[in-house]
Formats: sequence, structure tokens, C-alpha cells
Amino acid sequence: MTASVVIDRAGLVRLADVAPDWLRRTEPEPIFDAVREVVAGRPPARG
Repeated sequence: MTASVVIDRAGLVRLADVAPDWLRRTEPEPIFDAVREVVAGRPPARG
């Protein structure tokens, strides 16, 4: 099982992607986008 998680400084999960198939990986761009939002200090997206 693979997992990618981005957590901000307040402890909020900004991105979580878990896959039971170890061959499936998260594409880099959503991870980069989440990290950019955290670094820029943007509030979490609602939805």
C-alpha cells in the first residue's frame, strides 16, 4: 500500500492519497500544488 500525505503546520491534512496497489503512485503535480499552497499560507480548500 502506498500513501502520500501533505500536512500543514497547524496539523491539517492538505492532501492524502492512499492506494492499495503498490504499483500505483500519486502523480507529482498534486503533491507540489498542495505544498505550494501550504508554503504560500493559503487556507485549505473546502469541498
